[in-house]
Amino acid sequence: MTEEAFRQQIRQIARMYGWTMQYHTYSSRRSDAGWPDEVLVHPQRGRVLFVELKTDTGRITAAQQRWLDTLAGCGMETHVWRPRDMDNIVAILGLRQVTQVANGARSLCRAMPALARKKEKGNEHDDY
Repeated sequence: MTEEAFRQQIRQIARMYGWTMQYHTYSSRRSDAGWPDEVLVHPQRGRVLFVELKTDTGRITAAQQRWLDTLAGCGMETHVWRPRDMDNIVAILGLRQVTQVANGARSLCRAMPALARKKEKGNEHDDY
């Protein structure tokens, strides 16, 4: 399977699971080296995926790896997908429960400073 055929297949599956925003650089010759092939956005789930697509034998370049590592280091969700990984890809695109847990964790992280201030003011109960 060519990388382009694989990309089209990924986009179709993504649309089926509600990934309504998709970006692909049409011509990478005028773009920064290594930018991921696809950026997929699911507004309802609050998720953004940066995905590098490769054939089963394709190799990641140093520039591609730098982008993926930098984006991941900034908290972005990054993946390298190959046709042989299709079961995992479908699971990631269809993921719901993990997103709900992640959203709950983000809510808890936002609440932690207020809870810490409450405790500093003399409330010794561990209510979080």
